[in-house]
Amino acid sequence: MDNIALAIRHIDEDQVKLKLVGGGDVIGSQLKLSSPLRVEARDGIANPDDLFQKMRAWLLDLLENKIIEP
Repeated sequence: MDNIALAIRHIDEDQVKLKLVGGGDVIGSQLKLSSPLRVEARDGIANPDDLFQKMRAWLLDLLENKIIEP
Protein backbone atom coordinates (compact mmCIF):
# COMPACT_ATOMS: atom_id res chain seq x y z
CA MET A 1 0.00 0.00 0.00
CA ASP A 2 2.90 2.34 0.71
CA ASN A 3 4.14 1.91 -2.87
CA ILE A 4 0.69 2.65 -4.27
CA ALA A 5 0.29 5.71 -2.07
CA LEU A 6 3.74 7.00 -3.02
CA ALA A 7 3.10 6.40 -6.73
CA ILE A 8 -0.17 8.37 -6.82
CA ARG A 9 0.44 11.06 -4.21
CA HIS A 10 1.23 13.75 -6.78
CA ILE A 11 -1.61 12.99 -9.19
CA ASP A 12 -4.01 15.90 -9.55
CA GLU A 13 -7.61 15.09 -8.67
CA ASP A 14 -8.62 16.20 -12.17
CA GLN A 15 -6.45 13.45 -13.71
CA VAL A 16 -8.51 10.70 -12.06
CA LYS A 17 -11.78 10.07 -13.88
CA LEU A 18 -14.35 7.27 -13.92
CA LYS A 19 -16.69 7.13 -16.92
CA LEU A 20 -20.11 5.73 -16.03
CA VAL A 21 -21.88 3.33 -18.39
CA GLY A 22 -25.11 5.36 -18.26
CA GLY A 23 -23.22 8.57 -19.00
CA GLY A 24 -21.46 11.07 -16.83
CA ASP A 25 -18.16 11.06 -15.00
CA VAL A 26 -16.92 10.77 -11.44
CA ILE A 27 -13.82 12.91 -11.03
CA GLY A 28 -11.08 13.16 -8.42
CA SER A 29 -12.19 13.37 -4.82
CA GLN A 30 -15.66 12.08 -5.75
CA LEU A 31 -14.15 8.66 -6.52
CA LYS A 32 -14.04 6.27 -3.57
CA LEU A 33 -13.64 2.49 -3.42
CA SER A 34 -14.31 0.68 -0.18
CA SER A 35 -15.09 -2.73 1.19
CA PRO A 36 -15.58 -4.05 4.69
CA LEU A 37 -12.73 -6.34 5.77
CA ARG A 38 -12.52 -8.44 8.91
CA VAL A 39 -9.00 -8.44 10.31
CA GLU A 40 -7.37 -9.78 13.43
CA ALA A 41 -6.61 -7.15 16.07
CA ARG A 42 -5.09 -7.08 19.51
CA ASP A 43 -5.82 -4.21 21.88
CA GLY A 44 -7.45 -2.36 18.98
CA ILE A 45 -4.39 -2.64 16.72
CA ALA A 46 -4.81 -4.56 13.47
CA ASN A 47 -2.43 -7.41 12.72
CA PRO A 48 -0.47 -5.91 9.80
CA ASP A 49 0.16 -9.28 8.11
CA ASP A 50 -3.56 -10.12 8.15
CA LEU A 51 -4.55 -6.60 7.11
CA PHE A 52 -2.17 -6.32 4.16
CA GLN A 53 -2.98 -9.84 2.94
CA LYS A 54 -6.70 -9.03 2.87
CA MET A 55 -6.14 -5.59 1.30
CA ARG A 56 -3.96 -7.18 -1.40
CA ALA A 57 -6.59 -9.86 -2.10
CA TRP A 58 -9.28 -7.15 -2.35
CA LEU A 59 -7.21 -5.05 -4.77
CA LEU A 60 -6.40 -8.10 -6.92
CA ASP A 61 -10.11 -8.97 -7.00
CA LEU A 62 -10.90 -5.44 -8.22
CA LEU A 63 -8.33 -5.86 -11.01
CA GLU A 64 -9.42 -9.36 -12.00
CA ASN A 65 -13.07 -8.34 -12.17
CA LYS A 66 -12.14 -5.24 -14.20
CA ILE A 67 -13.61 -2.88 -11.60
CA ILE A 68 -10.34 -0.97 -11.80
CA GLU A 69 -7.57 -0.97 -14.40
CA PRO A 70 -3.85 -0.80 -13.63
